[in-house]
This record gives sequence, structure tokens and C-alpha cells, in this order.
Amino acid sequence: MELAISLILWSFMGISLLFALYIVLDDPPRESAIEQIESRSQPVKTRSPAQNENVIAGRMDQFVKAATYRQTLLPAPKNGRYSWGDTRRGLEHIQVAMEQDNFIPDIIVGLGRSGGVVGGILACLMGSLPIDLLDLHYTRKDKAYRVEFRTESFKLPEDAKKVLVIEGATTAGTTLTTASKLLADQYPGIEFRYAVLIQSEASQFTCNYYAFSERKKILSLPWHGTRSKKYLFLVRPAEETNHQSADDSPR
Repeated sequence: MELAISLILWSFMGISLLFALYIVLDDPPRESAIEQIESRSQPVKTRSPAQNENVIAGRMDQFVKAATYRQTLLPAPKNGRYSWGDTRRGLEHIQVAMEQDNFIPDIIVGLGRSGGVVGGILACLMGSLPIDLLDLHYTRKDKAYRVEFRTESFKLPEDAKKVLVIEGATTAGTTLTTASKLLADQYPGIEFRYAVLIQSEASQFTCNYYAFSERKKILSLPWHGTRSKKYLFLVRPAEETNHQSADDSPR
């Protein structure tokens, strides 16, 4: 009886072993889920440590330059009256910022009369660079001013690659916005940068370079005389101006 039971147990164990060998031989080892993903994925392009350092250094340099430039803006006159001394210091500030950026324009373009004044001084400071004038014409409509450019006689040199466009002061930024669109359409292959002596905090256009950041009224500019047209308010209370638009006014 015991012999019969032993034979039955050994027979069962033998059959189980054969079945296990069959499964192992018929079904080879499978890849894990991670191995399958790795085998199917394409090689990923990665930067070398040196390349990563260069990218980080470049971004940090841009950040530091922007922060430093804002910290070194010149203090605006408390009484809103700018002098020739302020103008000279402001243009020297813009000159230094451009040279730090290694941006030396082939020509400077002044916007309107104020742009002609500050653009001419800046061109002298930077080594008597060529200068041209893009004249403005303002029309009043619905208690607001509309700016138009007189482009009939305006043409940039064919070999110009870098151009600085400059204005004396900006209020809402309408003049600079209009000029940037016009010049980009007419000269798509040229790098334009924009500068203004006095940048309004309320302006919709922020220049690449400026010397003063103004949030109050500008009461006078040194190139204006007694016969100059009344020009800009950086803050225009409705009860004071009754303007329906914050467009720039003549200067």
C-alpha cells in the first residue's frame, strides 16, 4: 500500500516538472515594462555639461543686464522740467547702454522734431553717425490726435543693417508703435531698435533704451520755446483734458 502511494506521488511530481519545463522552453523571458519603453524610445539629444553652462551663463547675463539697466536709470526732475543738462546726461546714459549691448547703428533716425534734436546729439556722441529724420504730421480728430508719417522723402541706405529710431519723449506710445510697424513692413531685413529720452510708465510701447522713467506730467523740455505747440501729458486726467484717446500730441 505504501509503495503504491509513493509511486503515485513520484509520478505526480514528474508530470509537474515536465509541465514546468515545457512552459519555460515555449515562452522565453519577457522584457520588463521599463525595458520595453527604453527599447522603443528614440535617442534623446542632450546638451553636454559645457553647453548647459553656456546657456545658463547667457541667460544670467541677460537678466543681470536688464536688472542693472533699470537700477541705473537717471532720476527724473521732481518739478517735471527737463534741462539741457538732463538731456545731455540722458543721451550719454543711452550711449553707454547701447555700447554695452554692442549695438552700434549704421544710422540714427529721429522721429519728428524732438527726435531730430536728441538724435543729432546722440549721433555726435557716438562718433558722428549718419542721421535722418522721419517727420510727423498730427491731425486732431474727436478730441484726440492722430499721427501720420511723411515718408515721401525718407529712404534708408541700402547697406543699412542696424538702425536706431529715437524720440524725445513718449506718452501713450502711439508714435513709436506706428513707426515700428511702418518701418518693419518697409524694411523687413533691418534690425531696428528704439530709444527715447523720457519713457512714460503709462506708454504701450517700451523702448530698448531710455534714460528717464516718468509717471507725472512733463512741464517743459529744453528744445521747446514760447511758440512751440503744447505737447504731452504723461498722466491725463479726464477732467483736465477731456481727451477720448491717450494718443501723443504734437511736439
